[in-house]
Amino acid sequence: MRTITISVLSMALATVSAHAATEVTWSGTPGSTPISMTLPQSATFNITSSTISGNFILFAIRNVQATPDSQTLAGTLSTKWTFSINGSGSYNMSGWVDNGYSSGAITANDSYTFWQSTVALNIGDVVTLNAGTISTASNGPADFILGTNGSYDMFMINASGGFGGTLISGAATSSIPEPSIYGLVGLSVIFAGVRRRRSANA
Repeated sequence: MRTITISVLSMALATVSAHAATEVTWSGTPGSTPISMTLPQSATFNITSSTISGNFILFAIRNVQATPDSQTLAGTLSTKWTFSINGSGSYNMSGWVDNGYSSGAITANDSYTFWQSTVALNIGDVVTLNAGTISTASNGPADFILGTNGSYDMFMINASGGFGGTLISGAATSSIPEPSIYGLVGLSVIFAGVRRRRSANA
């Protein structure tokens, strides 16, 4: 009986699929406390266009309500997101920007973190942005606007020598279970309970 239950649960969990949107949460009060942005689970990006070492690479978050005047938080950060390339290395963000303008693949309401690359990225590379928090060491700017907790499209941009630039990845994917998966797991537990009761009555 237990063997059947485990196999049903395993089958349900194995069907967990990736979403094209990534969960992001914000915290803090601009002007009076440190502010932060958290990625609850790791996100994966597939590189579709190559870059060269030294370029500014942006990890953009689509449609965050941005401060009218762009705010760049670099030296004031106390914690930073980290990421790996093809499963190796640990790279830190150079800063966090609340945008407020449009340029290239960036729109006025996007927020993003950036990295001045120390290596080139090639087509087919896989970049994994680790779950974690990027935050300010002291009070965030008073006019900095935090986003609303929820799902956002995230993608990578090659900004060359400045901001804006061209898209180098599709939307990030992260392993968040589909709502139907929770139903499958629940049904398997109920099924196991019914089978146990039948065995006991027999």
